[in-house]
Amino acid sequence: MRTVEVNTQNGFTIVEILVALGLGLFLSAALINVFTNTQRISNVEMSLSRVQETGRFALETITNDIRMAGHQGCADPNDAGNITIIATELTGADYAGGELRGFEVGSTGAFTPALIAGDVLESVQDTTNGSAIAARPGSDVIFVQYAGSASGELESDSIGTDIEIDANPMGLADDDYAVIANCRSAHLFEVTGVTAGTGGNPDRIAHADSDNTVATFLPAYTAGARVMKFENRTYFVGDTGRDSDTGQDVYALYVRQFDNPAEELLEGVESLQIMYGQQVGGTGGAVRYVTADDASLDMSEVFSVKIGILVQSFEQVAAEADTRTYTLPGATISNSGVGAHAGDQSLRKVFTATVALRNKRRQ
Repeated sequence: MRTVEVNTQNGFTIVEILVALGLGLFLSAALINVFTNTQRISNVEMSLSRVQETGRFALETITNDIRMAGHQGCADPNDAGNITIIATELTGADYAGGELRGFEVGSTGAFTPALIAGDVLESVQDTTNGSAIAARPGSDVIFVQYAGSASGELESDSIGTDIEIDANPMGLADDDYAVIANCRSAHLFEVTGVTAGTGGNPDRIAHADSDNTVATFLPAYTAGARVMKFENRTYFVGDTGRDSDTGQDVYALYVRQFDNPAEELLEGVESLQIMYGQQVGGTGGAVRYVTADDASLDMSEVFSVKIGILVQSFEQVAAEADTRTYTLPGATISNSGVGAHAGDQSLRKVFTATVALRNKRRQ
């Protein structure tokens, strides 16, 4: 008898299909979780990197200027009588005694110590500046001025309304302010014209009485005196007018030079806090650190500065809303009150530094 074999093919059972689907979903969820965590870690690292770079650059920029405060070549900055200001626009400035100024900004935007009417810093005070960028209440303001380190050397005696220098590495141009100095005296003047030297001839810097109270320097300077660009900067935190993805105000570090409009330097700086190291008790006295609104602070006795900034990330990458309090020199910043941080899911970090004024000698 012939036997016929019949091949049968059975499908998956319901149980097998459910098990396979369950394993597939489990593996897919695991892969999605790994991808999500990797993406989140990558975003956190990127945000932290940006915060670090912003903080590093902000501190470096401000501290470099603070170190130079009061510089006027080899002339002694402790001698208030060794600089003569002939620039018409700056004749009210006390360069020798005003190379460094600090202010606390109150809840209404007013400065402490109070500004005198007509002070150049009124343009960054919220109560007087109109529509311009104003300093943020609860933050600090610092004003620094100095003669830059780059210089040209006087080729011949300073006679008449022009001086001749061997080079112009500081990039002096018409309407800039400059300092000419030797080791005995210095003059602060406005440049009224620059003629670049050709064929080996020196550059000529004009300082006519159209923008200066006098056209000549008295006493005259001899060959070898240095000519430097005069720098004047105000740093503060202000509202950019922009909002974050969560609708919070975006703040930035601003810098203002002379009477020019303030320029946004670094987005994400929420607070600037400063304390001033004042020598007390006369010669050899100890140094105490106080804020600018301390009534007994004498800026002429300040030889070092503690500076702190609070920087936030642009992205909302933290796991939860930020309710922490951050300690900066002379202030604590929380998510409530004047000068508060936004309390959103941004990353935040405090950066601090203590810097000595190179051109001030402790007594």
